Formats: sequence, C-alpha cells, structure tokens
Amino acid sequence: MPRAVWAVLAAGLAFRAFKVWINPGLLTPVEGDFHLIARSLAEHGVYAYDGLTPTAFRLPFWPLTLALLIRLTGSAGPTPVIVMNILLSMGAAVLTYLAARRLTPERWAAAAALMAVLNPFSAHLDFTTGYESVLSFLFAALMLLLVRAVQEGGDSARPWLAAGAVTGLSLTCRSSLLLLPPLLTPFLPSWTGRPGAWRWGLMMTAAAYLFVAPWLVRNFLLFGRVIPFEDGMGLHAFYQSTEGVQGITPDEALPEPIRGYYFAHDPQIGPASKEVALANIRRAPLRYVGFCVGRLKTIWFDGGWAEQGLGLDRAFADYRREGAWGAAVGKVLAKGAEAAFLLAALAGMVLSWKTPAARPVTALILYMNIHLLTQGLSRYVVPAVPALAVLAALGAQGAWARLAPRRAA
Repeated sequence: MPRAVWAVLAAGLAFRAFKVWINPGLLTPVEGDFHLIARSLAEHGVYAYDGLTPTAFRLPFWPLTLALLIRLTGSAGPTPVIVMNILLSMGAAVLTYLAARRLTPERWAAAAALMAVLNPFSAHLDFTTGYESVLSFLFAALMLLLVRAVQEGGDSARPWLAAGAVTGLSLTCRSSLLLLPPLLTPFLPSWTGRPGAWRWGLMMTAAAYLFVAPWLVRNFLLFGRVIPFEDGMGLHAFYQSTEGVQGITPDEALPEPIRGYYFAHDPQIGPASKEVALANIRRAPLRYVGFCVGRLKTIWFDGGWAEQGLGLDRAFADYRREGAWGAAVGKVLAKGAEAAFLLAALAGMVLSWKTPAARPVTALILYMNIHLLTQGLSRYVVPAVPALAVLAALGAQGAWARLAPRRAA
C-alpha cells in the first residue's frame, strides 16, 4: 500500500485514541441483546437469550461473531469487540481507498480514505458493541466490487457474484440491503454498455438471497413459520416510523403491550406492531408522509461531528454565554466540516453520472433513503460513510479542477 494509506490509518488510530482521552467511558460500553445471545452460544451452544429457549428475534451474523470472539479470547468483555471494530474500520478505509483509486488520482483516493476513517460518528460507533463497524466494512467491500464490475464491462460474473455474496452476508446482520440487488439490475446494461448485463444482476440477487436460506430453514424447522429475518423486529421498526420521525425513545416509553413484547423478546411484537402501524397510517396518512420527509434530516444531517468527534454536546449559545470560546469555535468548525463533507458528496453525486463506474456509488447512497420509510436513526446510514467519502473526494476533485485554471489565470 502507498505511504499515504498508512498515514491515513495512523490518523484514524490517533483520532480514536483522542476520543478515549476525552471520554474514557467509551471503553466500557453497555452490552445489548446481541451479547446475551452470544454468551448463550458460547456457554451453552444454544441461539437463545436464556441459554435454553431458541429465538429468531435477532439476525445471526453478529451474535455468531461475538460468540466466536468470546471463544477465541476467553473474554466476554467489550475490549475484544472494540479492537475488532477498530480493525474493521481500518479495513473499510483501505477498501474505500481502493474503490476511490479506480475513480480518482491517488491523492484524492487517499483523501477519501481519510474522510472515511476520521468520520466522527463512525469512530464513535467503534466503541459500542453494535454491528455498524462490520456493516461499514461490508458496505465498502460491496462498493469496491460494484465499481470494479462496471469498469470491467461485465466481462466476468465473478465480481457480480462476489457483490451478491457480500450483500447476502450483510443481510444476515441487518436486512437493509434486501432490495438493493433487484433494484440495481435494470441499470446494469447502461452502466456496463452491455444489453445482456441484467443477467449479472439476477445472479447477484440469487447469490445474495442464498445467504439467507440457512437462517430461514433453521427457523422453519424450529418454529414452523417462515422467518427470513428478525422475528417481529422489522415490523416493530415499521411501527416506530408511524409514531414520529425517530419513533418512540427510549424503549421504556413504548406503550403496552408492545413494551412488554419488546423486553421479553416475544415475537408477538410483530403482529401487534403491524396492527398499530397500519391503523396509524389509515388514520393520518399525511402525518406518516411528514415523518418520512422529516427523517431526511435525521439520517443525513444529524451525524453529530461536533458532539461525537469532540465531545461538544452543548449548544453553541451555551458556550458563548459562558465565555468558553475554544469550545464555541470548535463547535462551529466541526459543524462547518460536516456541512462541507456533505456538500462535496452531493457534488460528487452529480459528477458521478459522467463516469459509469462511479454510478453504483451514488446508487448505494440513494438506496439508503429506504430508511426514510422505517424508524429513522442516523446510525442506520453510518455504513454508507465509505461511499459518501468517495463521492466527497470526487466532488472536491471536481471543484479543484474548476478552480485551478482560474488561479493560473
């Protein structure tokens, strides 16, 4: 790898060390549902919350990964998970560089990797026990495979099958990319310049869905029902989307009986959530549309660079009133950097249509708006940061190319 990439990785590690320095509590995150299942797997060999009763309440990839980590390290604490998350983020930065390098000169590709590895929200989630870091890695791998596949003009099925496999693996962790392969398929002929390229899309779709088959079969044999993903939690997210822009938080505030189902990990949460959600939409359809539109801000503009990156979680007015000008200036600079990043990514989206191989990157970002239809939390689109970084590099390169002749003149 070029020296610039090693420098990027060093910067990413230094930034995470800085975050721990300003907030040592990051090293002791709260364990969630996934850890309970992982402990049961590691200690009893049963995919369950209590070590006895099998469940399909959560998808298997992350609990299985955590269980393997517990077995390998002999520790059920958060430290091995944090280390793994950080390594995955470093890997995602390398994949971001490789994807960007196919579309831009080396320095801009390194800039894309730097923007990915220094993203404050991504870095913050490295210190949780959730699966956002592994999803970011898979998303970056998918982006690289799609860029490569389009550049090669559809000469080989391998990159498309690999893209399907990566998508399928992500589906066993979170079902977000469920519709991505079939939605991309109609665009493949125009992207590759081959009328028959839609066949690669069908292969990619089949490869992706094949990964869900073992989980589906396991659930049918155990419960006698078709459960392709989480048992009830997808419908619960749909219900949450009809209750507000971000739904009802915290979970303790959920109404009964949904609250009881949630904390008991009871699959009845699915039918109960569906019933209330459909009633909410029938009663006030425009209200639901308003929530969906409102989620645009939540998922794309609430990344919290100042809050997550610098620990500046108070309002600018508070810092100004108290005379804390260092914090006030830091808040403004962080917010400005976040806005500049998003504007550069938007410019990159526009420019990407001039380069067929860059179009899948934009398509990945546009697809992530699927989260507007369900509970819209900003962490849901964090896996798309590598794609945003590549687009931001394209946008910055385009702006630089326009400004350079003017400076020379």
